[in-house]
Order: sequence, then C-alpha cells, then structure tokens
Amino acid sequence: MPGVDLAEKQKVVKYKASDVLKSNNIPVEKIKKIYGVAIAGFHAELSSKEVIELKKDNNVAYIEENLLYYLKQSGSSPQINHHRPNHPDKGNNEPEADN
Repeated sequence: MPGVDLAEKQKVVKYKASDVLKSNNIPVEKIKKIYGVAIAGFHAELSSKEVIELKKDNNVAYIEENLLYYLKQSGSSPQINHHRPNHPDKGNNEPEADN
C-alpha cells in the first residue's frame, strides 16, 4: 500500500484479519499482534482446529508456526537452531537444531 502510513496499514490489516477470523467463527481477541511493514499479517494464538479451518479460507495466503531462529557457533561451523515458544509438544521449550 504505497503512500499509506504504518498506522493506516496496520488498521487495514487488523480489519481484514478480524473479518477472516469472524467468518471462521474464531474470536477476534485471539489476535496478539498486527504486522504491516515487511508483511501484511497477524500473530494469533490458535487451536489446531482453528488452524485447519483457516487453511481452508481463500483469504488466507499461508499460516506458519511461531518459530525463533538463531545462529549458534559450534566449533568452526555455525549451526542454525530454532525454538518453538510455548510449543505444547516441547516440555522444556529447549531450542532444536536444524541439521
């Protein structure tokens, strides 16, 4: 959206995100953060069922799980690790290495 300021972009994204969630019977309160600079999108805490429903929605380009990536120096070669914050399958939330 060239020529539109950040606040306006985020307002538009929030409106569209809210509309998509409402049309899939998902509470709008699940939206945790709105993005409008590098990507137009949002962060939401969703159940597996809600993710499945949203993936069927033609207004949703894609859904990605929340991951944090960082480099870890291991000897002479860096290793890429990722971390799933509060992932239910990871009891201790320890980072995992991508091999």
